[in-house]
Amino acid sequence: DKGISADSEDGKSPHLVGLAAGTTGGIGIAYTFKPNQFSVQGVIFPNVQEDNAFLQAGLNFKYDIKTYENFDIFLFQNNRVFYTKSTFEDYGYNEFGEYALIGEVINEDLTIAHGGGLGINVEIHDRFGINMMTGYGLYNYSTFTLSIDSGIYFRL
Repeated sequence: DKGISADSEDGKSPHLVGLAAGTTGGIGIAYTFKPNQFSVQGVIFPNVQEDNAFLQAGLNFKYDIKTYENFDIFLFQNNRVFYTKSTFEDYGYNEFGEYALIGEVINEDLTIAHGGGLGINVEIHDRFGINMMTGYGLYNYSTFTLSIDSGIYFRL
């Protein structure tokens, strides 16, 4: 038993790290595990400040349908959650006619996206590559439209 740290079926490391950006796959730092023609990818970008929070996370799946030496064609299925929360002070005129703080306003938003389609992966060097995906996405279970995602990665 070689375990999960072993080489993939093609003799390369199955562990990839990089950056992802897309409408259904998420934006942020990405880790991909690719032991064979199937791969799974996690994407995350958290940004939390005193009055604001921004979190984007994705869980994505790929299946190679055609593999060449440095080029792959694959099917993908992406899932993304995008959460924002902002807090700010609301000023206005109080009961004495003075301009003053009258309260705090909190805005929260959650967007969920799922997508699927066709992608290409190009390995530029043994350890560096890029991928591009396009298909259709479903946003908040109400809007169905074009999906575009991409990534750059480094094989560990």
